[in-house]
Amino acid sequence: MSANKAERVIEIDQICGRLYEERRRRLELMPYRVGYPI
Repeated sequence: MSANKAERVIEIDQICGRLYEERRRRLELMPYRVGYPI
């Protein structure tokens, strides 16, 4: 694996992590029924 590829993977992981954190925060802020649809 080249250094370039490793950097890209790290960037993607950071972006995915941010999106996941944002989703979690939104779910916590929303009412229970809206936050956890069946």
